[in-house]
Amino acid sequence: MDFLVSGLLSVTWQQWIMYIVGAGLIYLALKKGFEPALLMPMGFGAILVNLPSSGVINQTLAGIGETNGIIEWLFHTGIEASEALPILLFIGIGAMIDFGPLLS
Repeated sequence: MDFLVSGLLSVTWQQWIMYIVGAGLIYLALKKGFEPALLMPMGFGAILVNLPSSGVINQTLAGIGETNGIIEWLFHTGIEASEALPILLFIGIGAMIDFGPLLS
């Protein structure tokens, strides 16, 4: 329980603002229907990377040193090493485009 309390007490006002921004993006995606395929991941990402001591980004642990989080790992393997993620991203967004109005 001490880990949870210390995590909640280490949240800054900037992180609270990003929690509100992330919740707003999720609200717009779910309730208003504004591009849910883009706003949902952006909202969850805004909340996830601002969680204190979550391990999503690099952090320093006592006795271990600096460890890479999942975001850092995805950046190194998907963008720096192979450049595969940007290509897959653009293919995925291109597959979601509705060409009906353009063709008519």
